[in-house]
Amino acid sequence: MKLAIIIVVVLVLLGGGGAAMWFLVLKEDTEEVAPKEPEPIAATFLELDALNVPVIQDGKIQRYILLRVTLDMRDDEVRTLALSYMPKLRDKYINDLYGYFENLPANEKGVNINVIKRRMLRTSNLVLGEGAVQKILVQGVFERPWKSSR
Repeated sequence: MKLAIIIVVVLVLLGGGGAAMWFLVLKEDTEEVAPKEPEPIAATFLELDALNVPVIQDGKIQRYILLRVTLDMRDDEVRTLALSYMPKLRDKYINDLYGYFENLPANEKGVNINVIKRRMLRTSNLVLGEGAVQKILVQGVFERPWKSSR
């Protein structure tokens, strides 16, 4: 009789363990779960006022470069920080671009957008911190010759 009880208990335990294994691990879900779409990343942009940079070569203004730029910010917190640092940021951009255009050869016309973007991104990282600005989006570049009033 003791042997029969032990066999019944072992069979109940094995059956319970097998049923648990089936329901918890092996059984496929009959419900079809729609795949999750990744949440769209909220883009945070900061459009700057136009940057007007004079190109001075040989002590004379040769032309003006007008840049329309938008900054792709990491998040709203950094955007707020950039707004508070805007005068300093604009000053650093203009000084850096002024130096860049001043050192170009006199016969070189046009603007290298990739170089401008790289320099402005480096300047942004210096002022706002590394990674605060993810990309520099150049919306437009206009170049106009200098016409002296004399």
